[in-house]
Formats: sequence, C-alpha cells, structure tokens
Amino acid sequence: MRILFYVYSATGNTAKLAEACRMKLAHLGHDVEMADMLDYVRPGSKKSLPSADDYDMLGFAFPVMVFRPPWAARKLLSLIVPPRSRKKIFLLISSGGMGALSHVKFTNMAAEKNLDVVYAREIVCEDSYIPFRKYLSFMVKKGKPGMEELELSKRFAETVVSKNPGYTPAKGLSRSLFAVMGNRSPENAALGFMGKRTLVEELCTGCESCVKHCPTTALAMGERVAVLQKPLNCIGCCACFNNCPQDAWRLLKFGPRYHYHGN
Repeated sequence: MRILFYVYSATGNTAKLAEACRMKLAHLGHDVEMADMLDYVRPGSKKSLPSADDYDMLGFAFPVMVFRPPWAARKLLSLIVPPRSRKKIFLLISSGGMGALSHVKFTNMAAEKNLDVVYAREIVCEDSYIPFRKYLSFMVKKGKPGMEELELSKRFAETVVSKNPGYTPAKGLSRSLFAVMGNRSPENAALGFMGKRTLVEELCTGCESCVKHCPTTALAMGERVAVLQKPLNCIGCCACFNNCPQDAWRLLKFGPRYHYHGN
C-alpha cells in the first residue's frame, strides 16, 4: 500500500511513536510518506496538500491537547479535499492519559471529508501541558516514550494493515467528562489556566527553537531575542516553553521545573 502519514508533534514524543510505526509499516513492505502537519497549516503557508486520491490510506499522528485533537490536526483536516471515493485512515494518538474521546471527535470531522477512521490507537506519554504538570502531577506519567510505548506503536502498525478495524484506548480515567470539556471549550481555552508569560531576555540565545515550534506563528524573532508578535494567535500549546533549551520563556504562575523538554 501507498500510505501518506501526517504527523504533528509538539515535544517529539508523538514523532518518535510515529517513526516507530512508519518503520514497521515499511518493514512489512508498504510505501510510507511522512508529512509534517505544520508545513501546511501555519498561517501564511503556501504549501499545497497532496491529493488523498493518490494514496491507498492516510494516517494521522498527534497528541491530545486540553482534551481534544490539537489545532494543527483539526486545521489540516479542514484543508483536505475529499477524495472521490471513501478513503480509510488511521489515528495514532499520544496523550497524558486523558484522551477524552479525541478519536471520536476526529472521526466525526473526518467523515465529513469522505474519510473513514478504521484504526485508532492511543498511547500514554508524559503530559506536556504545564498547568496539568503542576496541578495534576499525581496523574502525570513520567519519562519519554520507551521500549514499551514504541512496541505498542509497532504492533499498531501491524493492525493497520490487517483486516480487523478498531480502537485501542490507553488505560486511564473515564473520558466522558473530559470529552465534554474538550468539545465545549473555546479554541484558546488552554490560555485560561496559564496566566501571564515573560521572556528572560538574558537567557534567550536567539536559537529560534520557540519560533520554529509555534504552530500559529504567534512568535517571531526580534533584533536579538524572540518576541510574542501576534498574541491573539496564541492557543496555549506550551510548545515555546517546552522547546526552549534555556527555559527563557516562562509562565509567572509556574516555574521552569514544570516545563517538559521531551525528545
């Protein structure tokens, strides 16, 4: 099969799981093309989406963000031109243990694009949303994706090319309440828990890591340091805090010890 595999990863965890899945699919003899969602969905991007009709199957890998699929995944789906005939797709989802039926929301959205989610897998990784890391620390799994999580991703790849569709949830809490919260909250709901931010300018080296990882171009490089150029674009994904190697970006209510630097 020829497979187009879209990936969005805020800290590297989802990307690591997706690569394990891709390698297994390739080992099984399938042609897998990886695509970074941000290349298509960032404001101002002029890159055109490949036609779904050119592939036998589509895959989507993304983390759950505040109880729902992330903005990048939902935006990408909205840009897809529906294929001429129904197309099978699979979802590889990473979460902090509170997936909140994100696969159901994405499945319903995909159906409107003539896409059928027939395989879905949720794998628990360490939560990267800073407020949860402080206030829900008792529920936050520790550590980056290890052999166990990567093996789950490889086994999921085997399922994708089988004839047994289904959804395999991560072991965790009841998802009904979280699903309601995710579905009914506004796009920038994550900002409400975060409070004010600041940049410790003497720590900023101008490496542009925060700018590169910002999905909505809220950040830009100034003359010497990064700046919050478009605050209304910010969706509270925490990518700037978690991807700064110097912890220069900080939330006033949370210390850098709650940042998650992922992979």
